[in-house]
Amino acid sequence: MHKLFLAILLLQLNIYSNLNSMYHKTKFIGITTATLAGSMIYANSDMVKPEWAVKHVPNGVPKKLDDQIKFMKNSKQFTKLGAELPKGILLYGPPGTGKTSIARAMAEELDATFISASGTDFSSHLYGKGTEKVKNFFTDARQEALAQKDKLTIAFIDEIDVIVPNRGSRAADGYGEQITTFLTEIDGFAKDSKINIYVIGATNRKEAIDPAILRAGRLETHILIPMPSLEGREDILRHYLKKVTYKGRDISAELAKQTDGLSGADLKKIVNDAAILAGSEKASYINEAHLRSAVTQTITTETSPESKV
Repeated sequence: MHKLFLAILLLQLNIYSNLNSMYHKTKFIGITTATLAGSMIYANSDMVKPEWAVKHVPNGVPKKLDDQIKFMKNSKQFTKLGAELPKGILLYGPPGTGKTSIARAMAEELDATFISASGTDFSSHLYGKGTEKVKNFFTDARQEALAQKDKLTIAFIDEIDVIVPNRGSRAADGYGEQITTFLTEIDGFAKDSKINIYVIGATNRKEAIDPAILRAGRLETHILIPMPSLEGREDILRHYLKKVTYKGRDISAELAKQTDGLSGADLKKIVNDAAILAGSEKASYINEAHLRSAVTQTITTETSPESKV
C-alpha cells in the first residue's frame, strides 16, 4: 500500500513538473499572467529588424514574418521547385502591437496595392447586408488586382474575427452565410490565375475566428505579434521622440524600464501626451518632466480599477 501511494505521489510530482515547464509567468502592469510557452504574448524571442519594417514598427517583427516577405519577393526561385505561394496570413496578438502598421509595411515592401477594411465595416442589423458587404469588398479587391495586372494586391481586414466568428460560438449566430461567402471568395482567388491577391487578417482574438478560415490554402500562416520587449520599448520611444520637439537627455532606456507591459500604441500616446502637456504650459519644447508625467499618468490609468471594467 505504501509503495502504491509513493508511486502515485511521484507520478503527480512528475506531471506537475512537466506542466510547470510548459508555462511561464509574464508581468503585465503589475499583474502576473500565466501563458503557454508556445504562445508567448509578451515575450519577444526571435524578433528581427529588417529595413522594410522598422520604418513602421520600430521594435521589429517576428523572423517568421520576415521570411514570408523574402519568400514572396523571390517567389520564382521557390515556385520553380513546385512550391505554391501562400494566399493569406493571420497576424494576431494583443491590441496596439502594430498589426495594421505591419500590413502596410508589407504592402510597401512588396510594391503592392493596399486596400483595407475593419470588421466593424461589415456589421449590419439588416439580414444579408453583412454578406453583401463581404462580396463588395472582395469584388473591389478583384477589380483592383485585374487593373494592376501582374502587381500584387493586398486585401487587409482588421478585426477579422468580427466577420468570420467561430461557428461553434454564440457570436456566430446568423453569420453562416457570411462566413461561407468569405470562404468562397478566398478559395476563388486561389483558382483564378488572372489575379494576384494576398489576404492579411488581423485580430486580438485568434480563438474567436472560425477554424475553416485558418486552414491550408486560406489564412494558413499564423504569426503572433507580441508586446514589445524592454529593448523594443526603448526603440519605440526613441522613434516617436524624434518626431516631436524634445530637448533633454535621452531617457528612452529609463522610460522603457518603467513601461513594462505597455504596447507600441501606448508608448506613442505617452509621447503625444507629453507634447500636449508641454503645449498646455506654453513651453517651446518637451522636457524630461513632461515625459515622466505622461508615463505616470498612463501607468496610473492602466492599473486603475476602471480600466479593467
